[in-house]
Amino acid sequence: MVAKTRIEPHTTRVVVGVLGLAVLAGAAWWWFGKAGAEQPQQQGGGGLPVEVVAAVSEPLAETLTVAGQVEARTGAELRSEVTARVVSVTFVDGEAVTKGEPLLVLDDSVQRATLAQAQANYALAKANVERYSRLVEMGASSRLQVDTAEAEAKLQAANIQMARANLAKYQIASPFDGLAGIAQVNVGELVQPGELLVAVTDNSKLKVTFKVPEAQATSLRVGAPVSVLSEGVEVSGVIDALDGRVDPASRTLEGKVALDNADGVLVAGQFVRVRVPVKEVSDAVVIPDQALIPQGNVTFVYVINAGENGATMASRTTVDVGLRSGDKAQILKGVNAGQRVVTAGQQKLQAPMMPVTPLSATAVTVAPQAVEELR
Repeated sequence: MVAKTRIEPHTTRVVVGVLGLAVLAGAAWWWFGKAGAEQPQQQGGGGLPVEVVAAVSEPLAETLTVAGQVEARTGAELRSEVTARVVSVTFVDGEAVTKGEPLLVLDDSVQRATLAQAQANYALAKANVERYSRLVEMGASSRLQVDTAEAEAKLQAANIQMARANLAKYQIASPFDGLAGIAQVNVGELVQPGELLVAVTDNSKLKVTFKVPEAQATSLRVGAPVSVLSEGVEVSGVIDALDGRVDPASRTLEGKVALDNADGVLVAGQFVRVRVPVKEVSDAVVIPDQALIPQGNVTFVYVINAGENGATMASRTTVDVGLRSGDKAQILKGVNAGQRVVTAGQQKLQAPMMPVTPLSATAVTVAPQAVEELR
C-alpha cells in the first residue's frame, strides 16, 4: 500500500513565490548585464557625452535692428482737378488696374460741347482759308484776307487742343500698373479740386526707409545686404541709398532699402524691422553662441583635444570674443578654425579637463535619451 503525502495550500504558495523571485532575479541579471555591456560602447569608455561643433572660418557681420517704414516705389493719390459730379466708378476696390485704364468718370457734358464748338469753328476757318486762297488767284481778294483766315484757323485748332485737355480732366485714369485702393467718392457726389478720389499703388517694387543712430552712421554703405522682418516674414534686400547728412534734430542717419516684392508678402505703409550690418569681418573664426560660458569678466569654452591612451578630452579655454550676430560669435583668440568646441553638456564639465564622448547635433537629435541626459 502506497503512502500518500498531502501538500498543504500554504506550502504551494511559498514554492510559487520562490520560483517567481528566481525568475525576476534572472531577468534583472540579464538586463543589467546587457546594459553594462552596451554602456562602454555608448559613452566611449566612460567619457561624458557632450555635443560638439567645429569652428569655421566665414564672413560675419554685426547687425543692428531698427524700425522701418514700407513705401511703394511707385504710388499716387488721384485727386480731382475740377469741380464736377461723379458719373461712374469703373474699378473694383483693391483690384489690379493697368496703365491708362479709366477708374472714375466725372460729368463732362459741358466740356464735350466746348470741344464740338471748337471743332466746328476750326472747320469754318479752314474753309475760309481755301475760299480766300482761290479768290486771290482770281484777283478778287487780297493776300491780307488769306493771312487773316489762316490765323483764325490756327486759333481754332488751339481751342480744340485746350478743349481736349480740359475734357481729359474728367476721365480719371490709372497712371501705371498696380492695385487700386478704396474709392473715396460715390456716384452722384460733387467733388472739388484737390479732393482725393482713389490711390493707386504698385507693390511689386517697394522701398523701406529706416534710421540708425549717428554712432553707426559711418559703418553703413550702399549695396550692403539687409533683412526686412515682419510677423514671421523675412525679405532680403540691399541698401539703395543713404542720406547725405545726419538729421540734427534726431541725430540719426536715414537710409533706403530696395525690395523686390513680386510675391506680395509686404504692403506699402506697413511697419517693419530692418536688420542692417554695422560691422563686417570677411574671414572670422565663428562658433555657435551657445558654446560660450561667461564667468565675470572672462569668457571660456571647452575645446576638444586628444588625451593620453586615445581618450578624448574637453579642455576649458579662455577666449576673446569679437563680433556677435544672431546665434554666432567671432573668436579673436583661443580657438582656431577646424577645432571642435562643446555646445551642449557643459554643465557636467566641472574640471578644467575631463574625458568626454563627442556627439554631433545629428546624433543628439536621433537619440532622445542622450538629449535628456545632456539637458
